[in-house]
Amino acid sequence: MRLCFDGKISSLNKYKNDLNICLFLFGNNDKVLIIGPGGGRDILYALAGDSKNITGVETNTSSFNKTLMSAALVMIHGFLWGSPSHEV
Repeated sequence: MRLCFDGKISSLNKYKNDLNICLFLFGNNDKVLIIGPGGGRDILYALAGDSKNITGVETNTSSFNKTLMSAALVMIHGFLWGSPSHEV
């Protein structure tokens, strides 16, 4: 599935039909810690699963810098790294 996020919560509906969201549907998932968020797929699943406080810790700084600085990825992910609902 191609990652795409325009910043609108309603655009996350397509992720609710994916098996990977299961991790964010059970138990208390208001606060989520994602180790190695990479391109942001897990952050999108957490947002789609109604997580309120998402923290991503990227262990590969070159991966983070490349993702953050790539204009194409910023457009694809809809400024995913700059959302007020989560922190990387």
